[in-house]
Amino acid sequence: MKISISIISSAIVATLAGGIVASTLLLHSAAAADKDTPAAPPAIVTVYIDEHFSSVTKINEAHNTYFAKGYRFAGMTSHQENGDHKGLWITYVLKE
Repeated sequence: MKISISIISSAIVATLAGGIVASTLLLHSAAAADKDTPAAPPAIVTVYIDEHFSSVTKINEAHNTYFAKGYRFAGMTSHQENGDHKGLWITYVLKE
């Protein structure tokens, strides 16, 4: 049985067109929902304390700021370049 190329190409074009219409409608409705509802805070936040010796005062300020926003401490990593301490990466996770 021979299937003509025009039938196959018409089916492909129709499928692609349907996909484009569906994705456009989904994106438009998602954008409209975003305008109506405020954005939720991110579940994970990583902050960088850029200081040669990473003072305890700045670390405590970061902890207090994010604890007040409902986050909990998740981890801390030192940033070093060529053996020199440059700062700290501190990660917080939103409490459940």
